[in-house]
Amino acid sequence: MTDSPNFDLSQLRQRLQQAADEEKRVQMEKYMRSLFPFMGVQKPIRQELTKDWIRQQAKSETLSLRKTIKILWEQPEREFQYIAMDLMQQSKSYQATDCPEWLMGYVRDKSWWDTVDFLASHLLGKHLLLFPQLKGDLLRNWGQHEDKWVCRSAIIAQLGHKQQTDLDLLSELIELHRGSGDFFIQKAIGWALREVAKRQPIWVQDFCDRHALKPLSRREALKKIKN
Repeated sequence: MTDSPNFDLSQLRQRLQQAADEEKRVQMEKYMRSLFPFMGVQKPIRQELTKDWIRQQAKSETLSLRKTIKILWEQPEREFQYIAMDLMQQSKSYQATDCPEWLMGYVRDKSWWDTVDFLASHLLGKHLLLFPQLKGDLLRNWGQHEDKWVCRSAIIAQLGHKQQTDLDLLSELIELHRGSGDFFIQKAIGWALREVAKRQPIWVQDFCDRHALKPLSRREALKKIKN
């Protein structure tokens, strides 16, 4: 690893501003319920503009890298949180042993499904594939957290685990929250079960038959199962 390449936030911001589209900004903010300001730079353009910069920043030492990510996350426009997540992924931040503790701070800050779902399934999930011995205790702890976004993260963290999904653990997490009236928790339960159903539809059908899931969770879980 090398020392952090020069991080010029103003230069990065200027690059994005030059590509900003006012009409897209309005649409993006509306789609996200006006919870966050946007510049109006859509994903393909943003990633094309920042890919070389991210590749360079990803070579940074851990402390410098995390400082850069923190600065990006603190920016008001949502595009900067997306750039921060792209940098987390490119730099393989999920390989660090303290990744879960570090990620939780971002899960709980400026929380909405667009950041939480990426952090949970793409970063925390990959970390747990590298350190499977941590999966049980860590997801049980996250699943009992007071913050609903941390709980959602626990439920969907195994989305990319395929045959390595711990079904008993997933069952425990769903049991903790199946009575929740929160839309995002219900949706997470359905999403996690629907992913399992790609490989084990009978197990998911049986699970739904044996548990009193909320209608949204059940509908999402069984969406791809042919009756």
